[in-house]
Amino acid sequence: MKRPVLVLLLCYVLGELGILWKGPAFFLLSFGETSLFGGKAWGFFLVLLMWIVIEGAFYVLARKKILFWWMLLLPCGMFLGAYRMDVISNPENEILKDHQVTLSGRVHHVSEGEGKTVLYLYGAECEWMEEGKELKKKANIFLSLDDSQGDASWLPGSKVVIQGVCRKCLEDRNPGNFDLAEYYRTQNLDYELIKPQVLSHIPCKNPWTLGIFGLKARLKKVYEQCGGEDAGVYISMVLGDRSALPSNLKDLYQESGIGHILAISGLHISLLGMVLYRGLRKIMIPHVPSFLLCLGVIVSYGVMTGNSISTIRAITMFLIQIFARVLGLHYDLLNGLSCSGLMILLQYPRMLFSNGFWLSFLAVLGIVELGPVFLKLAGEKEENGRNSKKWGRMSPLEIVERKIRRGFLGSFAVSFITMPIVLWSYYEFPLYGVICNLVVIPCMSYLMISAILGGFLGMFWPLGGAFCLGTGHFVLKLYALVCHGLEQLPGSSLILGKPALLGILFFYLLMGGVLWLDGMRGDWLSSKNKKYLQLFAMVLALFCVTFRQMCGMECTILDVDQGDGIYLRCGTHHMMIDGGSCGINLVGEYRIIPFLKSRGVRSLDYVCITHGDWDHLSGVVELLESCEIPVKQLILPEIPLDLASPHYLEVLCLAREKGTRVEFIHRGEGFMLGRMEFTCLHPAPQKVYESENDISTVLYATYGEEDLSHGNEVLLQVDSFLENPCRKEIHLDSPGVQFLFTGDIGCKVEEEILGAMEQNETEECDGNRLGGELSSVDVYKVAHHGSRYSNSSAFLEACCPSLAVISAGVKNSYGHPHKETLERLSLLECEVLRTDLGGGITIRVP
Repeated sequence: MKRPVLVLLLCYVLGELGILWKGPAFFLLSFGETSLFGGKAWGFFLVLLMWIVIEGAFYVLARKKILFWWMLLLPCGMFLGAYRMDVISNPENEILKDHQVTLSGRVHHVSEGEGKTVLYLYGAECEWMEEGKELKKKANIFLSLDDSQGDASWLPGSKVVIQGVCRKCLEDRNPGNFDLAEYYRTQNLDYELIKPQVLSHIPCKNPWTLGIFGLKARLKKVYEQCGGEDAGVYISMVLGDRSALPSNLKDLYQESGIGHILAISGLHISLLGMVLYRGLRKIMIPHVPSFLLCLGVIVSYGVMTGNSISTIRAITMFLIQIFARVLGLHYDLLNGLSCSGLMILLQYPRMLFSNGFWLSFLAVLGIVELGPVFLKLAGEKEENGRNSKKWGRMSPLEIVERKIRRGFLGSFAVSFITMPIVLWSYYEFPLYGVICNLVVIPCMSYLMISAILGGFLGMFWPLGGAFCLGTGHFVLKLYALVCHGLEQLPGSSLILGKPALLGILFFYLLMGGVLWLDGMRGDWLSSKNKKYLQLFAMVLALFCVTFRQMCGMECTILDVDQGDGIYLRCGTHHMMIDGGSCGINLVGEYRIIPFLKSRGVRSLDYVCITHGDWDHLSGVVELLESCEIPVKQLILPEIPLDLASPHYLEVLCLAREKGTRVEFIHRGEGFMLGRMEFTCLHPAPQKVYESENDISTVLYATYGEEDLSHGNEVLLQVDSFLENPCRKEIHLDSPGVQFLFTGDIGCKVEEEILGAMEQNETEECDGNRLGGELSSVDVYKVAHHGSRYSNSSAFLEACCPSLAVISAGVKNSYGHPHKETLERLSLLECEVLRTDLGGGITIRVP
């Protein structure tokens, strides 16, 4: 078998997925641990050993070498993957939740950023009291210390005793939001320690650790003193520390598709390692001592920079390559890549769900495997010793043209193969990233040499260090100029939304077919037809990850903590009702905008703000300021401007400044969102109300044919892929669904609305009528976050909703939702869902 490590890695991944999805690996592992050996972990290894013995006997009898390797590697990989995933997914990891613990152990890793020092402890000894008994357990924990608790001597290897409360990391509260809990799970971290109090701290005394981190501190100081405005970039590129990187520069690089220059990657390791290894060989040092010295330097550099996934991958591949040279063996890149992937997944099994893991490995595959395919499709030939001589007969212009063309195709191959993961993580694709990388990649080696040489030279000769770093300044200016220029072009960043998991799977299956066709030899398929098949497969693969089914209606009540944010989609039309929070800073940046991008929203047809409270419009202000997702029309309640709140006036002025059309709405008016009809029930025109909440816009919306039978079947579906209980989807199967969105109205306004309904008013206003009976409400957005001063019994009985949704913050200071409101809803036997308990809630109607 040519690449056994690759086969073993694939089988290992199947084993991990088998445990999560309760597939064959789960039953095999259960058989080994439970059925035969009473739940002991060593049963797994005995079952594996028995299988190997059976396979050995099979090989002796059958002499089928390929079949033997497959039948050996398949169970070994699956058993190993299932076992590692089963260990970290153990339900016993929950027993420390919400306990006051005292933990002691060694610091494994330290990171800094935003005025905090984050400590990571693996295998820390935790002690706590439960029912009068002192209990102990080992766990992997991280904690954050602010500047007052921080210590300049925090280094890996330090011994600490810290007291605090253990809690599980919060899951992502809305679709499309960053899943912090899964991020820490990929690093095998079980808990976060909140309210930490450092009881004792014994600094690290290991000379090697003190040496490499002392060197890191000196280099960081050099970059800060000599690097000027580029110091943050140099520190990130060379030392792997992004705490000093300006956020606007980080966003610029990320949006332009060149964020990889800020990560420690293969270029750093190859540049540092190869220069060192060849230098040692030049001075006649034998292979083995040269390899050992490289091993020590490269591993030390990895530890100093934080051992990110891309760093571990690059170090492993580099050391395997050098080791193969020492032994005089041929280095196979795919085997080296597979070996590094297997080593990472053995240590961090859930890294399988990390976008950083996939981006790092797919980028290498794009260069090595897909790049040559693109060259052939473009009529280029692969480089080898024979045809490289032709370069000598080319003119300088032809050489430059060919290098640009080959560089473009190589960059395009990397962008193409990583596109599904980029969309899965960021929901938008940098259209001109390929062009940007044509400028960035050729200059990267020069920039790295300038940064490394300037850092080391600056420790002894500050002026020389400043000169070296100053030369790299011009490269960074060129990068910024190119990024800003491309950013001004139309469609610089395409918001395509989060692709379906099945679409991503089909994408990579089709890419596998493209590579399989490339390796096919024979007369049954001509070269021309092969190209057509490969191009068709690529187009189909793009369709799989960019296609979005925009049919039916969707309503998502976002979890914005204490506030309101409701997203509505009808066909290809999009709308927001409110969007703000008084419990989360930058709620638009962190919760609303990522959600909208994940849904593929490029612009909003309407944004309706019910009233001027900050917890209903703070995110809308961010949305208008950012201009990432344009708002075509802003709808506000019609009130006299002299009675309007400052926040109301702020969003009104901002909308007009950004060119957004502003409309005012009152009772009897309405509008359409695709096939969805909205009618305003409140406020009444030309009437003055006592409070801001009483001005709240109340919208009655209908979708489909009206159905008064209340026969809707509410089906709750929990996303089981990541076992996340926070995301819920409700499917309403009905020919027509009616919604009532109430803002923050109180009981007096509810009485006013009921009075208007009782009088059977049929006011004509702009061609719309005061329509809909409250008795036909299917989905009721509970008023004022579930306050006792709203949602009166009379109003709820008139609405008689099938489903009530409450938007409130977790353990908010107002006590929302109040007990009285929940009791009134329970008397109606109404299904109640709360964002404070379950996160964002999505309602879909076919």
